[in-house]
Amino acid sequence: MLDATGENASDVIVAKAGTGAGTWVNTFGTDTEQARKSIQVILPKETKKQAGHYRTTLTWEMIDSPY
Repeated sequence: MLDATGENASDVIVAKAGTGAGTWVNTFGTDTEQARKSIQVILPKETKKQAGHYRTTLTWEMIDSPY
């Protein structure tokens, strides 16, 4: 789950020590339809909902560091 405030990073893909070289591909579902359903925006019940579209920006960051 991603931090909705944007204050904290969330790991999406993590390679074990000594691995990770080469090309990696991460998919969200096995086809386009599954991909559309696999990523959701969930608003807490107490959040005031407004009609319309909700939009955000994701920033992808690659880090080469030992955990």
